[in-house]
Amino acid sequence: MKAVREPIATVPIVADTVLTSDTRDTFETGVDVLTDKVAWGGGDAGALTLSLWGEPTDLTVDGWTISGPLPQEARLIPFQVTGTAFAGEQVVSYGFLRVPGAEDLRVALKENFEPPTVNEGESVDFDLARLIALPAGTAFTIDGDGVTTSGARAEATCTLVSGTQLRYTAGTGEPYSDTCQIPVTVEGQDESTLLPVPIVIIPVAPQPILTGASLEVAPGKSATFELAGMVSWPDGAVGREVDIEATYQGEQFTVERSGTTLTVAAQDASIPGAVDTVTVALTSDPDTPPVTLALKVGPAPSQLPKGGNAVKQCSQASGSSCEITVIGASGEVNPLPDTPLELVSVSSEGTCKGVSFEVSSETAVRASWGSDAAGAACDATFVVRDAQGRLSSGDRLGRVSVDLQGYPGAPGSVSQTAYGDRTVTLAVSPGAAAKSYPAITGFRVTRDGAEVATCTAKGVCSQITGLTNGDKGTYAVVAVNEVGTSAKSVQTTAWSYAPPRSRPRSPGSRRRQATRAARWMSR
Repeated sequence: MKAVREPIATVPIVADTVLTSDTRDTFETGVDVLTDKVAWGGGDAGALTLSLWGEPTDLTVDGWTISGPLPQEARLIPFQVTGTAFAGEQVVSYGFLRVPGAEDLRVALKENFEPPTVNEGESVDFDLARLIALPAGTAFTIDGDGVTTSGARAEATCTLVSGTQLRYTAGTGEPYSDTCQIPVTVEGQDESTLLPVPIVIIPVAPQPILTGASLEVAPGKSATFELAGMVSWPDGAVGREVDIEATYQGEQFTVERSGTTLTVAAQDASIPGAVDTVTVALTSDPDTPPVTLALKVGPAPSQLPKGGNAVKQCSQASGSSCEITVIGASGEVNPLPDTPLELVSVSSEGTCKGVSFEVSSETAVRASWGSDAAGAACDATFVVRDAQGRLSSGDRLGRVSVDLQGYPGAPGSVSQTAYGDRTVTLAVSPGAAAKSYPAITGFRVTRDGAEVATCTAKGVCSQITGLTNGDKGTYAVVAVNEVGTSAKSVQTTAWSYAPPRSRPRSPGSRRRQATRAARWMSR
């Protein structure tokens, strides 16, 4: 399927058929008015039927041709075509056949006219009857006294030899083109027509002709140009080798030459519509005027830049910031790939408290965090600019994601849950540490700076042994994950105790012993 700007015609579009003085005679045998003259996207043009519009009695239709007698005055013949569209509906369209009358004959050269050619200093004879566009059998005369040249060549002459035969004598010198001005009177007409017949003179020492040219190259693209194509020779002259000089001065392109071929590359940042020039001259023929090859910057690619998706894992153990390269990231679209995209700005989506983003270079973003920032996956978007200065926006923004591996949060609290002979058992309430990212692996218990126990992530701690009964100790607990330990700790004071051994006693004695132990523990 192809999309077009204009609606497709539902009826056939028929171009008019116009006969000339040269083709007027074909009307008697039949003129094809439909072949290569119908455009119809809604049906089969080959199945159309031709008929005359109105009821002319002197005209005949045969297939796609119309014929009739040659008119004295110009005639406009309307006709219609009918057919069935692809959709099944019957359609009708119209066209015209224009036939010039005998009174409308105009003296002119044939459409396929080829001018007479003569060597410099020589002469050439030609028959005007072979060059003129008149219906077959149409008589005309030439006023020999009025035949002359254009006057462009001082030594040139044009004369009537006899009948319709003329002679052009070239003489020498420039220019190498001329015309014979020939008064022609068609039989039946009162006035003559001055018919100019071009003449081509082949110089003895032909000079090359330089013709200017132009080339359009879109930004980021390149094209080749053949300098030899700018060199031509007078009609009929035999060419020879020439030395071509090409000089480029500009800023929009880079131009390299190999032989007679130029390779022209528009820079990625070239301004669409800007024009630079290459001056082309023939050093072997200094009399030939130099010309220019115009280099125009074409339109920029329609595709717009798009930022990629950059992801990086950063750790608070490595400092308070990390740098993420975002130019060249996966999913990036650069319409002008020879010039890297440029990072313009970055905007945080506010997904992480205490974490900020900023541009650190043309290619990288810096993520920074405070000491109290928690580990998390933090996202931001960024804007890129291509070599044409176009910015990404909307769904073409780039995205950067930082997987921030943070220190764990502090434990909620710690308490003594049991004691024994020279042993203490603690338990930790995880508190904020339970929400740490990455997750905590457990807790570490220290006394006087030395590790004495570890706890699971749920706060179940191993027993502390080797203590002195009754010796109070301060125990500090920090949370632990793969990044490190929490900045803050919780503390508690605990000690071991072994109740004295004794023989079985009466219940009253046992109560008194328990009371003494409790008093001792509270000292």
